[in-house]
Amino acid sequence: ITFLLKPGHNHIHIKSSLRGDYCSLLPIAESTNVITNGLKWNLNNDTELNFHSLISSSNTYDENLLKSDIIDYVHIYTEKYLVWSMTYNSSHSHR
Repeated sequence: ITFLLKPGHNHIHIKSSLRGDYCSLLPIAESTNVITNGLKWNLNNDTELNFHSLISSSNTYDENLLKSDIIDYVHIYTEKYLVWSMTYNSSHSHR
């Protein structure tokens, strides 16, 4: 699942039974500072994502969230547009 995050605060709701193992944050056309909460390797405001030095292409979720059976939240603040991508656990999807 992939979508575009607008500049500012973004809250992503992820039901734990549908969540895959990996997620990524990719800058679009220019560098951006990013702050995250809810990921194994959270990014702080000193973290600048850009394709010349750092992208977050193989992140995962905080272990405390992985143990949870409730809806999980990942919080992301970005100064510029950012792509969020995550794997999806299709074995739990409704048919």
